[in-house]
Formats: sequence, C-alpha cells, structure tokens
Amino acid sequence: MLDNIYFIISLVIILSFLDYFLTLKYVKLAKEVLAKHVEIEEYELNPNFQKNIREGKYNLRHLRGIIRDCLVLVVLYFFVSKISSTFYYTLFHFAEGIVLGEIIITNSFHIGQILEIKYLKSNSSLLSGKWKNSYLYSLTKERYRTISLLVLVFLLLILKPSTFIFGVFISQIFALLTLKIWRKQYLRKLRSKPAPSS
Repeated sequence: MLDNIYFIISLVIILSFLDYFLTLKYVKLAKEVLAKHVEIEEYELNPNFQKNIREGKYNLRHLRGIIRDCLVLVVLYFFVSKISSTFYYTLFHFAEGIVLGEIIITNSFHIGQILEIKYLKSNSSLLSGKWKNSYLYSLTKERYRTISLLVLVFLLLILKPSTFIFGVFISQIFALLTLKIWRKQYLRKLRSKPAPSS
C-alpha cells in the first residue's frame, strides 16, 4: 500500500483538506460551546492561516502546501521506479513518513478536539467560571503534546525500525521546531507593539 503512489497522493490530498476543514469545524463548535467560559486568543496555531480560520475561509497557501508535498513524493517515486535504487526507495518511504505522519497526527488531534467539544456541549455543567486561553499557552500545550508523541514514535522506532516510522519521528521534530519559530515570531510581534500610554 505504501508503494502505490496513486494511493499515497490521494491520501495526502484527502487528509490535508480534512485537516483544514476539521479545524473550521472545531472553531465553529468551540465558539458555540466554550464562548461563555473560555476566551481563546487564537484557534489556529499557524500564523499564516489564523486570519482565514477566524473568518471561516479557505487559504490558498494551504493548497500550495499540498501541491508541494505531492510533488516531492511524485519526484522521489519517479526516481524509485526508474532507477530502482535502494537509496531512493528508502528516501521515498522516509518522505512518506514525514508527510503522512504529520497529517495523520494533526487530523487525529482535531478529531479528539471535536469529540471533546461535543462532549462538553452535552455536559455543559462541567464548565464553570471564565478562563483566557492565550496563544502562548496554546503553543506550549501543543509543544508538550508533540513531545509526548515524539516519545511514543521513538519507542516504536526502537521496537520496529523502519524508514517510514523514522520519517514520522522527524515530522514531529519539525513540528517542535515550527512551534518554536511561531513562538519567537509572536514574542517579537508583542515586543514591537507600542506600550499603552498612561
């Protein structure tokens, strides 16, 4: 199944669009269910998509990302099929792990968020008080969730080594680095804002 390029590309496209629309679904539900109790600074962690997610719109940069990921896989697959090199075969499965690992993990997280919100909707007595969920807190929470996944994938890599699982492991390293970059960008933006006049 992992050697079928048509299946892999279809999976990348479907899961990538699902990721975006699950985010929109979560935001809609969260605004409906959590609004009385939780003030969320940003529902979307990626600064490139925040404005569109707030407005409930699709961002074409997302489509460019899908095309880029698919092109990388198709080019690698072309080398694998034409050259029949072990190196390219290994590299192809490694790239599959990076691309699919990140998308599958992100989608599973969104599904968990939606199920949690739906549960809270039918059990509203569990929510009380008022809480502000800052963007920095969301980034921190995501960092620790990614670290816990990294530990799990690392153990899988030790127990059942494969280039695909190694790719999934690297996808979570990239995710941690990306979160660090977004945090630095946000803090820089905060520092550049003029202080309120007293």
